[in-house]
Amino acid sequence: MTAGLPPDCYFDESLHAREMEDIFRKQWIFVGLKRQVSGHQDYLARTIGGVPIVIQNFHGELRALHNVCSHRHSRIRTADSGCGPLQCPYHGWTYDARGVPVGIPGNREHFGFSEEQKVERALRRFELEPCGEFLFVRLSPDGNSLSEHLGSYAELLSHLSEHFGQTAPIDEQSIPWETNWKIGVESVLEAYHVATVHHDSFQPLLAATLHHERQGDHTSTISLLRDEVCQWWDKAARRLKLHRSPRFENYDHFSIFPNLAIGLTRGSLMSLQTYEPVTATRSVLRYQMLLANVLPDMPVDGAVARSVADSIVDSNRTILSEDRVASELAQQGLRHACRRATLGINEGRIRVFHEALIRHSPDLGNRA
Repeated sequence: MTAGLPPDCYFDESLHAREMEDIFRKQWIFVGLKRQVSGHQDYLARTIGGVPIVIQNFHGELRALHNVCSHRHSRIRTADSGCGPLQCPYHGWTYDARGVPVGIPGNREHFGFSEEQKVERALRRFELEPCGEFLFVRLSPDGNSLSEHLGSYAELLSHLSEHFGQTAPIDEQSIPWETNWKIGVESVLEAYHVATVHHDSFQPLLAATLHHERQGDHTSTISLLRDEVCQWWDKAARRLKLHRSPRFENYDHFSIFPNLAIGLTRGSLMSLQTYEPVTATRSVLRYQMLLANVLPDMPVDGAVARSVADSIVDSNRTILSEDRVASELAQQGLRHACRRATLGINEGRIRVFHEALIRHSPDLGNRA
């Protein structure tokens, strides 16, 4: 047994601010898939460590820029995703791939900016790097490369990119949680709660959960699926002509520090989840679910595909709702806790997560 983090690490705003500075503004953070910004002017808007950013496609070039206008500081992108020129909705300043305001209404009459002065007002640019189909952003100009950050998981993401991402997700949502982001992450790092929280939803799918493995700050585990569940997925893969990954035969779960969770079901379904901090006691679960790519030149019955997708989506939404309720109850209790949590052997992935947190943000480990 080991002790968890001090309770105030889950609600103290000063510690939350330190995490944003030490972790989210210095680590590589997953922001989406290349498919989501594959066309000219496609964009994603995210907030990393309290900093609003936009990932935009400029004629095939992807850029990560500060999502705040250089004029009078309006947020530029207000939707999570979309397509259109990078133009401020307040006064119409328009930006190019360099982040330079190349289109300023009334510039000659009202500002008289030269080209050089426009460049001086360019939006801040951040590090953006893909690993296969997976896109990561780092706010700090200095730090480890993405390959160093991912370690052996870089090969995992490359492999997954070969089997997923060519088709639209069957479900995609952003859900507010009244919890610290770490509670959200911890909810997917152990299967101990499954028998109680997911007694009628997830538990019937599983035969057993094996011990976790550690790769630096990242972890993984395998849960064996029941025979009848494997048979259901094999039949679904055949009917939907899925190019499933033969590497993953059960339910494989991977956690990439700090807040990305990847769930793989029978090599045919991939769930991507991030727990994004908002305040010390609020976060957003952002997720998308993707079926494996369809085999080339193989027609699929649309009605069958919709039926299978609806079944998967309903089941997953139920499980996530159950996790949210349990996590919010834990958040409510933390303010009244008189000691640190006790972590069992079966919660070893949480211990690894805590060690990584303290290594990157030592203030979390210096509490009473």
